[in-house]
Amino acid sequence: MIKVDNQKIVRRVARQTYCANLKRNLMTIFAIILTTFLIVSVIGIGIAYWQMISERQIKMNGMDFDIELSEPTRKQVEIARNSDVVKYAGVCVKCAILDSVDDKKLSKLQLFWLDDTCWNKQCFPALDHLTGNYPKQEDEILLSVEALRDMGISEPEIGMSIDAIYTPLTGEQSDAASESYSFRLSGYYTDFTGNSRGYVSDEFYKITGARQTDFTQGTLKITLKQKFYSEKTITSIREMFGLTNQQYLSADYDSIRRFMKTVVVLAGLLVLIFVSGYADAKSRLGFHS
Repeated sequence: MIKVDNQKIVRRVARQTYCANLKRNLMTIFAIILTTFLIVSVIGIGIAYWQMISERQIKMNGMDFDIELSEPTRKQVEIARNSDVVKYAGVCVKCAILDSVDDKKLSKLQLFWLDDTCWNKQCFPALDHLTGNYPKQEDEILLSVEALRDMGISEPEIGMSIDAIYTPLTGEQSDAASESYSFRLSGYYTDFTGNSRGYVSDEFYKITGARQTDFTQGTLKITLKQKFYSEKTITSIREMFGLTNQQYLSADYDSIRRFMKTVVVLAGLLVLIFVSGYADAKSRLGFHS
């Protein structure tokens, strides 16, 4: 058998064929690049859109959480923190209301106490800007810029004295009397909620007499490990807590529906791109059914 070296002939024929169809080949390469770019762009836009919506929701709430449980008991807090589906569980308690500052009447400025988890993992990441620190001493207070503006303070300084009259929100609110108190500003922050509120230390929270189990005062902010959850997930969590008659579990039941709508729209766009790319490639390469 005679060995025939035809590699040079094959390369020459291939080169001649490519050059003869140069324009069509260039257009095919361009179509492939354009289709790839469109696919990557659509997926990127979809991901960026969903992240923007999620970020906006967090900023508008002023906290990063998925579910809210009212009047949580210590046992329920432990159940949440030991659950496999829960990432963070932080306690927030509305413990007092500032009635006035330096004889200037306020529109019921609410004061909250947050535990370490709620502040560090859920509240702090949602703030736009923070100057100072969360209150540690009994007389320290952290206020929003909106709250300071309502007090007539346009240029706050860390450590400045704020003489106020407040009403503690105890279990018997009707019997609670207003008290005078001199706070020290530990910090101030800006967020996107537009709410006028403040945060107080653990020591001040204790002297108010408020409790996390008081009706409408305490809440447990729950951040789930999975961002997308269904009503079935919420039902299982509700059963896990064993709610009393006055308790409620608040959740965004439409989150999974909004996510699915976004996925459907993106899938539709991708299908259109695939079909267009296939039809273009079929016509250029001369395929026939």
